[in-house]
Amino acid sequence: MYQQNAQLLADRNVNPKISDIYNLFNKWRKNNLGVRTGKELFADLEARINKYNETNKDLGGKASVQRFNNSEGKHDHPLILAICTPLMSRVHKHIQQAGELVFIDSSSSFDDYNNPMFVISTSSAAGGLPLGVVVTSGKSTSIINSAMTHLKYLFPTYSFYRKGSPGNIITDDSQAERSGLKRTWPSASLYLCVFHFLQTMWRWLVHSSNEIQSQHRQYLIQLIRNMVYAKTEYILNNKYKDLKQDLISKQYINFNEHVNTYWERRQEWAICYRDNTSTRGINTNNYAEAGIRILKDIVFQRIKAYNLVQIFEFITVTFEMYYERRLLSVAYNRMDRYISLRHKGLGAYQVNNTDITKHDRNNLLYLVKSNHSDREYIIDTENWTCTCSVGITGFPTGEPCKHQHAVADKYKLTSPHLIPFFNARGRYLHAVIALGEDRAGTQAFYESLKTSMAVTDSEMMSTNSTEICEPNAPISPNSDSEYDSAEDNLDTLINILQKDTNEGDELMQNVSQLCCSFVDDVCKRIKQMDTQYLHGLKKFFTVYLDTISGTEPELSATPKLSSLLHTYFKKNNEIIPVAGRRINVQPTAISRRREGAPRGNKMAVSGRPVKRPHPESDCAVQQKRGRKEHIKRKHNLRKNELNNQANQFKHGRGH
Repeated sequence: MYQQNAQLLADRNVNPKISDIYNLFNKWRKNNLGVRTGKELFADLEARINKYNETNKDLGGKASVQRFNNSEGKHDHPLILAICTPLMSRVHKHIQQAGELVFIDSSSSFDDYNNPMFVISTSSAAGGLPLGVVVTSGKSTSIINSAMTHLKYLFPTYSFYRKGSPGNIITDDSQAERSGLKRTWPSASLYLCVFHFLQTMWRWLVHSSNEIQSQHRQYLIQLIRNMVYAKTEYILNNKYKDLKQDLISKQYINFNEHVNTYWERRQEWAICYRDNTSTRGINTNNYAEAGIRILKDIVFQRIKAYNLVQIFEFITVTFEMYYERRLLSVAYNRMDRYISLRHKGLGAYQVNNTDITKHDRNNLLYLVKSNHSDREYIIDTENWTCTCSVGITGFPTGEPCKHQHAVADKYKLTSPHLIPFFNARGRYLHAVIALGEDRAGTQAFYESLKTSMAVTDSEMMSTNSTEICEPNAPISPNSDSEYDSAEDNLDTLINILQKDTNEGDELMQNVSQLCCSFVDDVCKRIKQMDTQYLHGLKKFFTVYLDTISGTEPELSATPKLSSLLHTYFKKNNEIIPVAGRRINVQPTAISRRREGAPRGNKMAVSGRPVKRPHPESDCAVQQKRGRKEHIKRKHNLRKNELNNQANQFKHGRGH
């Protein structure tokens, strides 16, 4: 046996050397991806692009490449690889935010040549969605303008929700990038990302060359923050005057000069100038930052691409597949990732359906009464805006609010802000964006499987108080006489309880009082037509009637009812099992721990101590064992401001 295994180990056909593996991999890479650079690379890439355009010409997918030519030492013929996949074309067509607000960000670490890649994206209830990708060989204004022009020609005729140009663009503070975008889309309004603006100002304050004392940094950044979030232009001018007249601010001439340079560009970073734009309450380019993170972590797996052919394959296949699955998770109602609370409509239950009425015949405007005052809010379902005070910028920027969600829930409308949990039309729309109309199927496929048990708003509005007690009773229209008869029956029940109650029976008196209060409360809530409450009440009565059904004589159901009433609400007080609960250590183990160790009931951490900055140190550098240990700061601007330290870079070199 040993001799046989030794012969197998010596056979390179069975046990090849590492160099053999490398040679086989290099052959496979050359056959599938071609060479790393040169004319042969561009010839292979152009052939793949022509095949891709021919395959996807009816689906809206297009791509183009411009060869890099620097033979004369000029940069007027840069590398440009522009891509618009079929899914990106469908986002242009079906997502309303594509014509209102887009985000643009770039990174230069996807290949060995550090060619910058620009990603254009927009927001949606499912998260950020891409609109186009372009790879260039530089970041100058002329190169970016040429690259965006190439990408613009690839977009479908209905680009940017049939507007042809984005209404607003949010970027970071890159003058070359912003100038190139302004040349490409001159009608678009360019705004600075608020986070990047504040981060730039904070880094300037903490830089040692500017000589800003540490005890004044937090105060000065707060003065700038007050200007950024000023609600009106009048307040902004007053905040600027306060900064100029502030005693601490006057101590630093360089700080005032630095603020003056940005004051001339205040329309780009001040929130008050975005009131009449469709930004929908979004003032940062976090969607673009998330898109870059998806490319690096999921698509490229934190490994640089071999050449442009592999980048093209990653964008057209892997990148496309990721967003296809994300949209299908919404369409199939199987979301397993974080969803922003602004898209869940958590406050819609606070609005009563009776307070929502139609305001015009075209079913585009709706009125919603306030629960706390006599005010009425107008919801425009064509542009999905509301006149409520969700930030003062709620109208007409279109920031999501509970009134929009309540209208969409009641009338089964598809809102760009709302996750369509129970809206078949909205789920079907996400499937169409992901797969296309040919592969998405019909809208009936996305209907709820429990449609027979679900009660629509119109049915709930037409269900009176007496019919709710009977699960199988037919639905009849509302009338004031029916409500009056229901109140008469309730009054009769209360009179019987009060008449049959003996003065000496304390238990009966308590039950009578509680029952009267219960009946009175149920009557009031039924008249308010609270949909959420009516569903729960119907469920309770169904369980109650099922408990007493099939019992003879009727009094034999008393033990079952007693058990039901004792245990029906008990589950609300039970401990909910949570995965990952820790097993606490014994109390004696805590007392045996060395001095300085944690005194909690969790297991003590073993192994090498965790690196933490000294509590008395202002910087994140410690002296330990004769060498400096750099403690990585968190990428949290607000926390770093409170700790009076610079903010951590997120993307690293080349971004």
